[in-house]
Amino acid sequence: KEYRDKIDDIDKKIVELFEQRLDVVKKIGEVKRKNEIPIVSEHREAIVVKQAILNLKNKEYSEEVTEYMNAIIGISRRLQEKFKER
Repeated sequence: KEYRDKIDDIDKKIVELFEQRLDVVKKIGEVKRKNEIPIVSEHREAIVVKQAILNLKNKEYSEEVTEYMNAIIGISRRLQEKFKER
């Protein structure tokens, strides 16, 4: 029960931060649309993943964080594509 409560609290914080991230991603998408900048920037995405790994205290989780960040990047791309069409 104690660990599940901790997970629930962490998940709540993750969702709050993820929503903030998506708000910023949406704004970036608007700038890209107005300036005809491609949505995908493999260079920037690689930097984001690398930075996430550098921020890890426990480098044992590098593979999992890479997967997690790639999932977030994919969601961000789709969100920008969705707003690009507007």
